Amino acid sequence: MSGWPILDVAIGLSFVYLLLSTICSSLAEGMESQLRSRSKYLERGIATLLGDSKEATKEFMAIR
Repeated sequence: MSGWPILDVAIGLSFVYLLLSTICSSLAEGMESQLRSRSKYLERGIATLLGDSKEATKEFMAIR
């Protein structure tokens, strides 16, 4: 304890936020890996960025 209650509360809230954000991130990653939806969203996003051109998307995907 630092002697400043507001500092103790701020530190405690920071740790709680860090813990909850870590838990939520790991749950989201677990669901993404189980549903295998990340690659589908990535392909849709690339197609949107390239203007929905199927040839441009295939060409982009062929580049490694």
